[in-house]
Amino acid sequence: MEVDPTDLILLKNICHKICLNIPNNCQWHWDHDREMACVEIGKEDAELVFFPLFKEFKYNWDYSSEDLSEASVASQKNHTFGLLPGQVFFSSGPIGNVLLLVAWWPWGKNDKISMRVGIMPANQKNCQKGFSYDLLNSWLKID
Repeated sequence: MEVDPTDLILLKNICHKICLNIPNNCQWHWDHDREMACVEIGKEDAELVFFPLFKEFKYNWDYSSEDLSEASVASQKNHTFGLLPGQVFFSSGPIGNVLLLVAWWPWGKNDKISMRVGIMPANQKNCQKGFSYDLLNSWLKID
């Protein structure tokens, strides 16, 4: 998939902004099942990491969003993730021909949160194998 270098800079800048408040001791890893980068943060850091997501992403859905079934991106990810109360899914508008996505998942007794970041083509279902990993690894330093 061809992506304009200017679009890549925009995506990278969004990634940088949403990661500014993630503590240094939190390490990114790759979620092979969902093909997304994942980091786990503690409840004490959640608020500082969570609120910039609303500023940086054009769209967000949660368990109670009425338009979830109508939004193709959210619908596809809801099928993959199955949003439960407290979980939120974020999507940029199209940047070139790709979307930047974030899934916010509190778990346990809400003392841990998994934040997953992914890239999805705006006009097709799958990226070329390794496309998302290569970009996100260069920006997030995935272990």
